[in-house]
Amino acid sequence: MPAKSLTQPAPLKDRDNPDSRQLYEFSRQVFRDVSRNASYRSLTADYTAILSDRIFDCSGTFTLTVPSPPIPGLDYIVKNSGVGTITVVGADGETIDGAASLSVGSLYSRTLVSTVSLNWMIV
Repeated sequence: MPAKSLTQPAPLKDRDNPDSRQLYEFSRQVFRDVSRNASYRSLTADYTAILSDRIFDCSGTFTLTVPSPPIPGLDYIVKNSGVGTITVVGADGETIDGAASLSVGSLYSRTLVSTVSLNWMIV
């Protein structure tokens, strides 16, 4: 498959809309990660993330397990490109913002899972 051209996100036009700002910041993060040659994986079945992974393009219903222990500053971008539900869990039962798991359920929904100190959180 030929490589896709990558362009930086357009400037934010509606600065007062929180949804627009969140999508814009998410797009900038993806651009930064991809432009730094971040590891991209297309997933359709259960997978355990490794430290060099960064971006997951998911389709189907399965579980994505993030490493244990969480390393401060480590980020994973999870995008649901299909109609299933992606469940994100910590490898040794770590919580994500206090919950046992995170569901990324709707088509084209995405989230950034990050670490601050030794806990996973949704950014």
